[in-house]
Amino acid sequence: MRLYFLLTAGIAILIAVGLLNILAFQYYWYWLIWWFDLLMHTLGGLGLGLVLLGLGELNLKLLDKNGFWRLALSVMVIVMLISVAWEFFEFTTDHAHHNYLIVKTPLLLQQGARDTASDLLSDLFGVLLAIEIVNLTLWPKQA
Repeated sequence: MRLYFLLTAGIAILIAVGLLNILAFQYYWYWLIWWFDLLMHTLGGLGLGLVLLGLGELNLKLLDKNGFWRLALSVMVIVMLISVAWEFFEFTTDHAHHNYLIVKTPLLLQQGARDTASDLLSDLFGVLLAIEIVNLTLWPKQA
C-alpha cells in the first residue's frame, strides 16, 4: 500500500509539474509570477523524491530505520544531481545556444546565480519534504 502511494503520488505530482510547465510558458507565468519557478522546483523535488523513495523501497526492501535513512540520503543526492543537471541545461540553453523567448525583451530561462541558488534550495526543500512525509506518515514507528 505504501509503495503504491509513493509511486502514484510522485508520478501525479510530476505529471502536474509537466502540465503546469506547458501552461507557464504559454502564459509567461515564470516571468509574471515571481514565486512560480520556486513552486515548480519544490514540486519537482517532492515528486522525484516520492518516486525515488518508492522505487528504493521496491528494489532494496529496506526494513529497518537505518535503512530508511540511507535510502533517504541516497534519494536526496540523486534529486540534487538531477537539479544541478537541470540548472546546467537552463544555462546552456540560454548562453550556449542563445535560445531566448522574445516578448518585448529577451527572457532568459537562467536568471543568474541567485536564481540558480533559489532553484536548488527549492529542489532540496521538495525532496526533504518528501522524506519527512514518508518518515512521519508512512514509515512504521520503531518501539
